Amino acid sequence: MKKLKRSIGAALLFANAAVATTLPAPNWHTFELDDGSMVELRLMGNSELHWYQNRDGNIIIQGDDGEWYFGQYQQQEQRGEIISTGVKLGAGVPAPEQSNVVSHPVILPAQRAFEPESASFNTRSLYERSQFTPEFVPTRRNQPLLVVQVSFTDAAMENNFTQRIFGQNQQSVRDYFLKNSNDLYTVVPARETSGVENDGVIDIVLPRNHPNCHSKTDPTCGRRLHDTIAAAYQALDNQFDLAPYDTDGNGSIKPSELSVMFVFAGFDRSFGDGNTPYIWPHRWAHSAVTLDGKTITDYCLFADKQGDHQSTMGVIAHELGHLMLGLPDLYAYEGDGSVGHWGLMGGGSWGRKAGDLYAGETPVNMLTWSKEFSGFIEPRVIDGEQAVTINTENDGGVIYLDDYLKRQGPRLYIENRRKQGYDRSILGEGLLMTSVNIDNPFNSAGPMQVQILQADGQDDLASGRGSDRGDVFPGSRNISTLSDDTNLSLRLATSGRATGASISNIQSTLQSGSFLFNKPVAQGKSAWITTLGRDNRYFETANNAIGFGVDVGPQEKRLMGFHFYAGQTAVANPVDYVLYRYPYRTTWRGVSVDVAARNELGRGQLPMDGGRVMLAQPHTLPVGSSLLVLELNNGQPEFTYSFMDSYLTNSGRKPQFEGSVSDYLTSGLRGTGGKQYPFAALLEDVALNPALNAQNDQFQIMEDTAAAMNLVSNDIAVPERYRIELGEKPRLGSWSNNRYVPNLNATGRDRFTYRIVGTQGEVSNYAEVTVNILPINDAPTFDLELNQPTLEMGSKIRLSAVRVNDVDSSRVTINWRQLSGPATHWNSVDTYSINIELRENIAVDQNIIFRAIISDNEGAKTEKDITIVAKSQAINLGGGDVSIEFGQSITLDLINGLASDNVSRIEILQYPIKGKAYIQDMKLIYEAPNSSDLPITESVKFKVVDQSGNEWESNYTISARNKSTLAKNTESDSDGGSMEFISLFAFLFLLMVRQTGSSNNMQLNLLQSVSFDHFYKRKL
Repeated sequence: MKKLKRSIGAALLFANAAVATTLPAPNWHTFELDDGSMVELRLMGNSELHWYQNRDGNIIIQGDDGEWYFGQYQQQEQRGEIISTGVKLGAGVPAPEQSNVVSHPVILPAQRAFEPESASFNTRSLYERSQFTPEFVPTRRNQPLLVVQVSFTDAAMENNFTQRIFGQNQQSVRDYFLKNSNDLYTVVPARETSGVENDGVIDIVLPRNHPNCHSKTDPTCGRRLHDTIAAAYQALDNQFDLAPYDTDGNGSIKPSELSVMFVFAGFDRSFGDGNTPYIWPHRWAHSAVTLDGKTITDYCLFADKQGDHQSTMGVIAHELGHLMLGLPDLYAYEGDGSVGHWGLMGGGSWGRKAGDLYAGETPVNMLTWSKEFSGFIEPRVIDGEQAVTINTENDGGVIYLDDYLKRQGPRLYIENRRKQGYDRSILGEGLLMTSVNIDNPFNSAGPMQVQILQADGQDDLASGRGSDRGDVFPGSRNISTLSDDTNLSLRLATSGRATGASISNIQSTLQSGSFLFNKPVAQGKSAWITTLGRDNRYFETANNAIGFGVDVGPQEKRLMGFHFYAGQTAVANPVDYVLYRYPYRTTWRGVSVDVAARNELGRGQLPMDGGRVMLAQPHTLPVGSSLLVLELNNGQPEFTYSFMDSYLTNSGRKPQFEGSVSDYLTSGLRGTGGKQYPFAALLEDVALNPALNAQNDQFQIMEDTAAAMNLVSNDIAVPERYRIELGEKPRLGSWSNNRYVPNLNATGRDRFTYRIVGTQGEVSNYAEVTVNILPINDAPTFDLELNQPTLEMGSKIRLSAVRVNDVDSSRVTINWRQLSGPATHWNSVDTYSINIELRENIAVDQNIIFRAIISDNEGAKTEKDITIVAKSQAINLGGGDVSIEFGQSITLDLINGLASDNVSRIEILQYPIKGKAYIQDMKLIYEAPNSSDLPITESVKFKVVDQSGNEWESNYTISARNKSTLAKNTESDSDGGSMEFISLFAFLFLLMVRQTGSSNNMQLNLLQSVSFDHFYKRKL
């Protein structure tokens, strides 16, 4: 008997799974407006924040009333959102200026739907990848896939996906991966007994409504999806046996053992037509489900329809690339960058060849980078001097652009793309070059790590513009050469470092592409590397001493420098480092530190955001392992939980340790657990008889600041007496007598070459010196202004940043924070203004402090605080003097100045002695004694407490008298007719009130109470 259950620890899975989604379809949709006019709109953004856009670049959104409005991007407290401007879209209606995405760009949020930010991309799949060896062995693999087609009470499946997934001799998911893997990878149907037995497809109907959601902006969506999928497994349980797919016997099903894709009836939101019910296709992990004694969590989800047609195979292949192969998205999650239409994991999933009816019918081929990642191909390493031919079909080459880092460093993948097979929808033909720059984080807001080196140099793909014929070589501009010194430079892939490589005579035909290549072969250079994948980055704030157990192997090596990444704690200051070497001594918790055996290897400043540092003097590392410790000042070390480049190495995870500078010398360093700190030790073999050799140098200085530069400090076998000869002269400054002086206002990378000439005729090679001249970035300036001096409950105050100026940045961003004071609600009015209002009343005046932080695009920021005086609103509680007859009761108001829903409680602090008082329906009820020989006067004191704990106190003074006493008091003993007239008037007024009021209850306002009390006292 099969059994299925939900895991009670399912919540733990949410921290170990990440959503991977597809980009919106590049389709224009025609919508009819309420005035009868038609408009063309396209869905933009990503699954986390998306909007429609017209051809003029204006944001368009659909309101709750179903009408279309111009929208705008605003920062709402701590997040960004798209809101309506209130201006309805219509024929001839001008667009509000704030709706245009060019003048008011949208800042996309990181794509982390339904899950905590601590999760890393497909962590388990990436660690699976780390078990592969970098030596490529062609291996045929079958990938079982189960397709579950789900209908709901309010939505029924209309299409069958059997042929779209498993079809042979036609375009299908099976055919696509078979051809991209050169027949190594076959998607096969899972065994099941539903419908056509063992065709891999199960149809089920769930007695529930469609989830109809896609985003974490709906806090219930994640749970609805998980519950729906659990119900789907329950429904298919008797038609499918999960147990045989646990091939390694560990009790859980990995996607490589069995992948499961769900197709929900309804629509694909990423298609952009707005139909419901919908989902956004994605790959994720659901709550753990146990079926047939085996646990499964991973899945991907698609929709039955895109608009009026069946969902095309492109989006399915894209998400299955995530699920089955662990492939990452090749577009920026927080920006517009992408590999564009050139790869399945970018926008190529929406490929449309001539004759196709819909986008996505013909997804383009995978990039060579993705094929290598998937184990489909081993690109040929291109080095030395040679003529190179790259075949169009399942061929690719790679150039290692860094002699130390080699296959894990910056590199260039080259493939010949022609309009044939699945590439019939590409927009240009020629040699396509994909660069990997490890100094760029993976899929971040800035330049991407994996990106197309676009031949025309326009960099369209970085800003979200489309792929075109100018991206390939020779391409529309007939670019046939590429080197460090061409306009489009190979240095783009190395953050400016020289590669020594040159490519010339680039040609492309239908069958192959070709070029001439030259790069000197480096001897004796290597690196000890943790990881340089740099995906899903985090920054360590508690530890600033990071250690690495560097093993150089059976021969000693010279440490020439290192690669490391850290953010700045204070943006205005650099990250300082000191590098030490200690003996490597492990303990149960990490490593111990022998201070007496410490050697300082170097100190200085890290490049901005980290990167390569070359030591002033190389140091020899002994055979075996050494502990290298980086101590940082003003630095937050970068780390990740994943192993993105594990497919490039078979060395496994390297020993890494962490601690703080303040205590690690006494307590040692701890192991890092699952953290990986990107680091590389740059090594060279130790020559037995070293010859004179000049080494490349790198320096970093500030704009308009001269610096000492000893070029020979790291050179080998320098003679006692020598001179320096410059070859290529610097362009942005001058060097002489070990001092570099930059030209006035010069910034950027300068370079020159030199050689050493000894007095005995010794002559070295030419070495390259790179000088990175950092601009002095002036922080933005601004002032803060309020439109009124104080803020009260029920009113708004506008806070504006005015006179905003930045002399050297084209774009600034502003963030607002409330630092102290009572709770407020605030939202953007325009780019530099917010409206602020109190969330609730306050008992006493208080100060509210707001901070504005304006940052430029270079990272400099200015902070300013302003104090807002929040005024307490006068609370008009009940209270005062009232009179009443013996034997009667009176109902008195208590909370004139507070809304009843803001009252937490009301307490009587002082009860009457003679009468009775109690609280009923937030009013004070006083019951006078039945009789007394003399009038009585007593007080009732009470307290009102609001929901925030604010307290107010007041009291009523109540006089009770006999009815006869009140009657006698109408006869005045005073002299003078005028007083008798007043008394008579008051008596008549009392009679009128008694006749119109209740016989048992009397409500008198404060004015009446005071008047009658005055009359009574005069009679006494």
